[in-house]
Amino acid sequence: MQVTCIKCNHVNPNATGSAHDACPKCGVIYAKAQQAMAPAVRRPVANSRLEQSSNQFIEELREASIYPTFRSVINLGYVLGLVLAVLLALGGLVGGYKAGSFGTAFGAVVAAIVIAVIARFMKEASLMLADMSDATVLMAKKSTE
Repeated sequence: MQVTCIKCNHVNPNATGSAHDACPKCGVIYAKAQQAMAPAVRRPVANSRLEQSSNQFIEELREASIYPTFRSVINLGYVLGLVLAVLLALGGLVGGYKAGSFGTAFGAVVAAIVIAVIARFMKEASLMLADMSDATVLMAKKSTE
């Protein structure tokens, strides 16, 4: 049986096909070399386990954040955005009722929903930025240890 070594490309015409066959030129055992060169077979991880692990890591990262003031300002901005959305919706409903205009009330409610969605999006985007900063600092610290 002829075998070509995947390490040194030497052709061995005397290989037997045994699990212990070795290349006569470099000495590598063919079966072990093929196993090492094969892509690793990965067992799929259950999404719930991966999510729990990720969520736990994020929570720990956020608790130990080096940017607590930034995170507080993000949360304050989010709450203010929701308050603005509620006030806009109430103002639009009251103004639409007094003026007898359904369009005014509807427009104010839609605008309030848009503001609430934007506030939530901005909170998530800002927290991702802070998480990335914390994670980068944590990785840099671990690489110097």
